Amino acid sequence: MMSTLLSDASALFTLWLFIQSGWRKIMHDNNSYYQDLISDYFNLSNNTYNSRLLIKIIGLYEILLSISIIIPGTRTVAAIGVVFTLWIYFLIMAYQLYRGKTNMDCGCGGPEGKIIISTYSLIRNQIFTGITLLALMPGSITFNALSILSLSIAMIVILINLCVEQLIANTQLKILK
Repeated sequence: MMSTLLSDASALFTLWLFIQSGWRKIMHDNNSYYQDLISDYFNLSNNTYNSRLLIKIIGLYEILLSISIIIPGTRTVAAIGVVFTLWIYFLIMAYQLYRGKTNMDCGCGGPEGKIIISTYSLIRNQIFTGITLLALMPGSITFNALSILSLSIAMIVILINLCVEQLIANTQLKILK
């Protein structure tokens, strides 16, 4: 029962995390933000068709993963895909820190996010990885009372994440000033 509860709650949290991340990437209004971000991360020209296409593909991939993780038959594959994606993001951010780019936007919250690459963002990323790994446990196939509890836990974790995200942003603002 506990494994089902944690699996479903982590799947719902990951749905929230990745659907909003993917949606931001495919929104036309965010094109220039993500093009600049890709340009900063990979030293590419930020006005190329290829960078726009890459951003849209990543956004659609994240949305596909977010929907797939709540479907029992595709949850395992989706969870592995999310973990793989989070590790890629972790390695990309860690490399930027290694290069000394400490005042660079991590891209975690999209254009309205205020988090820069730091040890905090790397730890946060790995916590998300751990939460997603919980989705590899067997989940519920049907909607029941346990599903309501899983949804409640997921909503609490989402609120905690939003609070921690704001604390990180506030701490980084104080450090930069």
